[in-house]
Amino acid sequence: MADIRASAADVVTLQEVSHANRPMLAALRDLYPHQVLCAAHSAGAVAVLSQTPLRGETCGLQSGVARAVTTVNGQDVQVVSVHLHWPFPYSQQDHARALIAHLEPLHDGVTVVGGDFNMVASGRSLSWFETAVGATRVGPLVRSYTLFGYPLGIDHILASGGIGTVSVRPQLGSDHYGLLGDIAFP
Repeated sequence: MADIRASAADVVTLQEVSHANRPMLAALRDLYPHQVLCAAHSAGAVAVLSQTPLRGETCGLQSGVARAVTTVNGQDVQVVSVHLHWPFPYSQQDHARALIAHLEPLHDGVTVVGGDFNMVASGRSLSWFETAVGATRVGPLVRSYTLFGYPLGIDHILASGGIGTVSVRPQLGSDHYGLLGDIAFP
């Protein structure tokens, strides 16, 4: 919680929100009073937290996605939190296609997608999300997970109509490193 507070991010996307750490959402309501929490697969729920009011909150027909629209600095921003299954032994391809079937670019606004894609930047699943919402990956590829000693960049931030940077946050009890995006929209 301290790291989220220190970031002072306008919006936060969370994945793998377990029953044990759901009280954290209530504890962050003073800074992020607008929240949507959606069921997910066995790893936990996905959430969008915002300092500004949310509208159009949806959870999708399959677990692993939360979506809402907010306004940041006068700009409408569609925010999507994503958590995809691993590609093996699960069918990430089917999961990704089911989630993007209900996503589209925000007309007269921009889209930011943050999530645990469980896929490297060159993977098809990531490109499908980019195409579905009209966005591209923000910042350089960074390590967000370590598998058998190998650093992997499997968590990403996508944005439409803007450029930005990504910094890596500590693991702080997670098996993933957090990402903080600083995105400037026109």
